[in-house]
Amino acid sequence: MFSGYDNRWSMNAVNRVNAAKNGVKDTMIRIVNDEINLWRHFNGNLRLRKELAYDGKLGIGLDYLYYHDSNPVNYLNTFFDGSSAFLFEQRTRSVKTTPVSVTVFNIDYVKKTWKNLVLETGFKLAVSSLPTTLLLKPSIRKCPSAIRNYPLNTH
Repeated sequence: MFSGYDNRWSMNAVNRVNAAKNGVKDTMIRIVNDEINLWRHFNGNLRLRKELAYDGKLGIGLDYLYYHDSNPVNYLNTFFDGSSAFLFEQRTRSVKTTPVSVTVFNIDYVKKTWKNLVLETGFKLAVSSLPTTLLLKPSIRKCPSAIRNYPLNTH
């Protein structure tokens, strides 16, 4: 049996942060961001079952699952001083990718030994991988060197 899906969603948002020092507006940040989240999935499995002599059964199974998440996000952070005068902009892009793979192998043996007694035994092995890559790319634009180290208060 095989299955899979392809799912995509996106979002656009605007956030505002107002920071005050001793009750006086000190800094305002406007954060505009857009995000895409793309999930892809593939699944396959194989099952074999063999009836053995003397009421025995042997089962073998193999499953493979693969997921891939791609999640880029763009941020535009615009900084203003307490009087709403423009200070600078900072663009940041984050790109996160997460491929997930899981493989499961099993062997099962079932044997009816007496009237109401059943012996079951087996072996199972699961191997998984979940490497995540996160890349951040910040850049400051329209920022004079005198303002580059502007002390932003976070209260």
